[in-house]
Amino acid sequence: MPNLTLQYSGNLDIDTQDLLLELHGVLFNSELFEYKHDIKSRAIQFDEFLIGDGLEKNAFIHLQICVLNGRTTEQLQQLNEQLLQKIKDNQKIIHTDVTKEIHLSVEVVEMNKEIYRKAVISRVET
Repeated sequence: MPNLTLQYSGNLDIDTQDLLLELHGVLFNSELFEYKHDIKSRAIQFDEFLIGDGLEKNAFIHLQICVLNGRTTEQLQQLNEQLLQKIKDNQKIIHTDVTKEIHLSVEVVEMNKEIYRKAVISRVET
């Protein structure tokens, strides 16, 4: 834990692997998560979307971070701000023309520790 989902509109050209690496750095450096290998991310591009008036200039990037409960509101707010700032600071990863208006958002979702389950299956040959 955490699980990060990067969602973005199909009218953006994003180096998703580079952006996910940058976001992983923020998550790990926050010191809210003990093990680096617990951070899992994925990116989803939406080819069908509508923003506001439907003009082609509108685009979005939305991050959803699912974390186990037990952190303070202040810790989660700080994490939220750091992730949002990382996207704003990494415009080189977003290869789109300057006419796009990109709506950025970050959502932190707390999951209940008592009902969350995880397993790791390893198929390493000896």
